[in-house]
Amino acid sequence: MMAKGGNGPIPSPVLRGTQGPGSWLHAAMLTAFLGAMIYWGQHLMYWTPEVQPLDAPAATFSEARARQHVKVLAEDIGGRQVGRLEQVAA
Repeated sequence: MMAKGGNGPIPSPVLRGTQGPGSWLHAAMLTAFLGAMIYWGQHLMYWTPEVQPLDAPAATFSEARARQHVKVLAEDIGGRQVGRLEQVAA
């Protein structure tokens, strides 16, 4: 399609405004915004609370108490896998 007077094609409205001195600024701002959102999302995804000691309140999860339970289950009680002699004896 030709412009009035035959000076060349009519610029597409989609491309209008994408070239010029301010276009790189928009791209840089979008890149900075997306980078900040990715950083924030990663921070929230991998954030962990502080480890609580053994004497933490009972209503609060304590890694030290959990480790005691795991030790009892793994070492003191012994193996309970199906087919083991300890499991049959129990």
